[in-house]
This record gives sequence, C-alpha cells and structure tokens, in this order.
Amino acid sequence: MKHARFWVLPLALLVAVVLQSTVIPYFAIDWVKPDITLVLIVLVGLLYGPVQGAAGGLFGGLLEDLFTGRFIGLFGLTRMLAGYLAGLVERRVYKEPFLVPMATSFVATVVSETLLFLILKLFGAAPGFGRSFVHIIGPAAIYNAIVAPVLYRPLRRLKTETDKGTAARA
Repeated sequence: MKHARFWVLPLALLVAVVLQSTVIPYFAIDWVKPDITLVLIVLVGLLYGPVQGAAGGLFGGLLEDLFTGRFIGLFGLTRMLAGYLAGLVERRVYKEPFLVPMATSFVATVVSETLLFLILKLFGAAPGFGRSFVHIIGPAAIYNAIVAPVLYRPLRRLKTETDKGTAARA
C-alpha cells in the first residue's frame, strides 16, 4: 500500500460517481437522494485537509460533470469549494466519528447546493430559492448528514492504514 492514498481515493470517487448515477436513485425520498460523491469529498477534506479536499472535490466534481453532460465544470467548482471548506475544519476540531462528519456534511451540502443553485439561476435553469431550499437543499443536507458517519468509518480506517505505511517507511 505504498501509494494507496493516491490511487484509492480517486478510485473511491469514481465508484461513488458511478453509484450516484446508477444505484443511489433507488434510495430517493420524494425526489431527494443522498449525494455520496459530495459526502465522500467532504470526508476527504475533513480527514486529509483543505488541499486534498479541494483536489478530491475538483476530481470528483469533474467526474460528475462528465457523467451528467451539462454545464461542464459546475460540479467541479462547487465540489472543490466543499472539499476545501471541509478541509479547513480538519485542523480546528477533533474528528470524532459521529457528530463532526454529520455537521460538516450538512453545512457543506447547504453551501455547495446553494452555490450550485445560484449559478444555475444565472443561466435561468433553477426554480425559486425558497422552493429549492425547502424541497431539495434542506432535505439533501439532512440525508447527506445521515450518510456521512457510514462512509466516515471506512475512510478513516483507510487513512490510518496509509499513515501507518507511510510512517513505517520513514
């Protein structure tokens, strides 16, 4: 696992994007589904810091853009910001395995989806903000907050294992 962090995280993001567009729609509740790609990006930022969070966000967001085919760069921008902001939290809080990932995912979803809404509004491709917040952004933030602890444990375990391997080589 010499360079596991460098190939496992992009692979995990690719799998998340594929699952997001194939399996996750079956978990929708009133048109709202968890955004596991966004949650994974937020958790990468939370565990690895702002640079890796932003890089993971840009990579994962561009993958999402390629899968959706509309507004190339839009998800790249919003996900990069979410990963970076989550990475800023990394240095300031103890990352206990329940509340911090939930709260960070909740806030990052609200910020990312609001920015996404504002950009789409500029292009005339978004409904009213109140309706979007009540029916999409708010419920998605809650859904992502619930999913975050489930994804956090294996990602934290991966970080621990890769950090052990790095320390053993030093």
